Amino acid sequence: MTNPSASLSGHGAALLTGGDVTVGDPVEVTIHLPPIDRTTWDAEATATIRSASRADGEVRRIGLEFTSFSDQTRNAILEFCHVLAPALNQRRATTDDDAAAEEDREEVASDTSR
Repeated sequence: MTNPSASLSGHGAALLTGGDVTVGDPVEVTIHLPPIDRTTWDAEATATIRSASRADGEVRRIGLEFTSFSDQTRNAILEFCHVLAPALNQRRATTDDDAAAEEDREEVASDTSR
């Protein structure tokens, strides 16, 4: 299962998927994270589906609890959650340059949807 993340933490994620899912099922996930050096890191983890709901049409929003991942993946997720994402949010909140903020959003979106 490889999908854009709607929300991410060190404990789990909310993802969008078009597939059929069952709460309680184990899944393998890959989340494409853009680390600080702007190269994409494929954060691979094993997770359990804890919730599932329709988001938009055939797309489902699922809540995952991570059950296993490498130290490198844990570090990449924490770096994204606690360093990169807040920095991008702060830049967007304080910039007068709407084009720069839009570029940041597009860059993160393209990195997380590969």
